[in-house]
Amino acid sequence: MEKMISKVDYTSLTEKETKESIIEVCKNAIEYNVASVCVYSKWVKLVSELLKDSQVKTCTVISFPDGSDETTDKMLETMQAIKDGADEIDMVFDYNYLKNGGDEYELYKDVQSVKRVCSIYSKELKVIIESGLLNDEETVIATRLSIKGGADYVKTSTGKVSVGAEIEKVKIIYDTIRYLGVEDSVKIKASGGIRTKEDMELFNPYVDRFGMGYGSIDSIIKGEKTSSYY
Repeated sequence: MEKMISKVDYTSLTEKETKESIIEVCKNAIEYNVASVCVYSKWVKLVSELLKDSQVKTCTVISFPDGSDETTDKMLETMQAIKDGADEIDMVFDYNYLKNGGDEYELYKDVQSVKRVCSIYSKELKVIIESGLLNDEETVIATRLSIKGGADYVKTSTGKVSVGAEIEKVKIIYDTIRYLGVEDSVKIKASGGIRTKEDMELFNPYVDRFGMGYGSIDSIIKGEKTSSYY
């Protein structure tokens, strides 16, 4: 369980955050030794400052939640977030454009442009493809274009739509990564609807990160404290 917790992006994207709630989230993140704290860009400076003496990274979302912003805007948003202290960027793929028959080259260039900004500052890029709203073929295409564009992680979901992470879609992403021969450089982040220890155990063999709301992790930790977590 401790190993799975260390793979968590401890997330607060409720739009109801306050300075006090962010401070509490960061305090718990350090105690739990999660991978990162994921917040809206307006909180990146504060989170980065609170986490500066820890191993926990600062993560933020770009073009959230629908990925429809212009590429230039995504690049500028990414640059500002990194300047504010973000270590990791979770960019939303323009999945509606894909579903509506959009140009695959434009989607690839969109990812590549944001990756270029991340690379300048040696930051990791996760691309959120919103797999719960894609069919199997679209999931393969979105994964392929994300990888071609330079994604370090392919991430399932924003957590803001009706269908989040699905194990069958994660297996499709997993198989696509291996088919393309990039399993040593591209990882998977499962997010959206993952709330329990059992959910984590289901996805764990296939993923390198979990995107989970801080409340879910708090509940899991409290349950583990009564058994064998510490």
